[in-house]
Amino acid sequence: MLESCDPSLAANSAADPCGIFVSSSIGVDASQGDATKIRPYATIAKALVALSAATGNPIDLCGETFDVSVALPVGLRL
Repeated sequence: MLESCDPSLAANSAADPCGIFVSSSIGVDASQGDATKIRPYATIAKALVALSAATGNPIDLCGETFDVSVALPVGLRL
């Protein structure tokens, strides 16, 4: 995780480089989605795949309904 993304050290720990953003209403899992606030992923599953390649950044879910079940990869905790 980037030091500037640590909530105890940074005022804007929800900046684009600090997370994998997901929105069920405006997100896109195809190539147009890039996990930013402007172009978030649409599904938690896509975010979990991206998380495996990320550097410890959290998945940030928009305050929406996600009507799915999710199997967390081994070693991942909420």
